[in-house]
Amino acid sequence: AVTVCTTPSDLSDLHARTNNWLAVDIENTEDKRLACVGFAPSPERAWVIPAHEDWQLNAIRALCESAAPKVLQNGQYDRYFLRRFAGIELRNQVFDTMLAWHALNPELAGKKTQVGLRKASGRRTAKSLKFLASIYTRDAFYKDYNFASEDERYTLCGKDCCVTLDIALKQMKQLEAA
Repeated sequence: AVTVCTTPSDLSDLHARTNNWLAVDIENTEDKRLACVGFAPSPERAWVIPAHEDWQLNAIRALCESAAPKVLQNGQYDRYFLRRFAGIELRNQVFDTMLAWHALNPELAGKKTQVGLRKASGRRTAKSLKFLASIYTRDAFYKDYNFASEDERYTLCGKDCCVTLDIALKQMKQLEAA
């Protein structure tokens, strides 16, 4: 379930659940504005905070800068974007599903050439959240960025958080067994 936080009271249940890993995901607009940040303390539940009002930005900052251990997919991008375009430091990142995939499957996680009709036409990687979800989860495909509304963007962000945490927990078991 995804809760879109439209009032400060929407966050009360999230604050009570942030004692374990907290998956984080951002969505930004094409013109490099922060649209929202999602937080998932479990693979089944996420809270998404739109980045419109001051109280929302303050809540995003407080959660991102908190001591709660954070899990991300391609966290390097999210950390950079938050710092550069929103002035928010993402602290205490403890796991990145994209990097764990590379560590677990180096022969699959690297770049490979995409062959076109005439010649090699670019680079493609097999490490996106969409790809990892197809490997680690039984979730139906949901990664469509043609948003008909902001609510669709928020729902996708929350779902990304849940899937990221689900994948991270499974990858951690693989790493412990290795």
